[in-house]
Amino acid sequence: LANLLSESGPLHNFEWCQQWMRGLCSHQQDVERRLRRAETALREAEIDEENKERQFRRCPHCNEMFEVDQANCGEFYCGRDAHGVNGVHAVGGRPVQGGYGCGGHFRLGE
Repeated sequence: LANLLSESGPLHNFEWCQQWMRGLCSHQQDVERRLRRAETALREAEIDEENKERQFRRCPHCNEMFEVDQANCGEFYCGRDAHGVNGVHAVGGRPVQGGYGCGGHFRLGE
């Protein structure tokens, strides 16, 4: 088919063939543009996943996700600040009743 439609092919001089070939070029450009956008979105998603890998961990007891603060002692209670506030369970430095997560104790790297 490519030989029939090429510039030296017998069908090339027909108007319908030339229109079809022009359409193929614009379609190819559209596909290439969409592919570039998809590649950009993929790169952004990969960067986002790398950031999540650095910022978040999973509780070894219940598999709940939690954010790891830059300055931490490495001791965690799932769903709470490890040291609480004045002996009361806390999340984000604020006292809470009950909290979330399983409450399991662990250290990073366990």
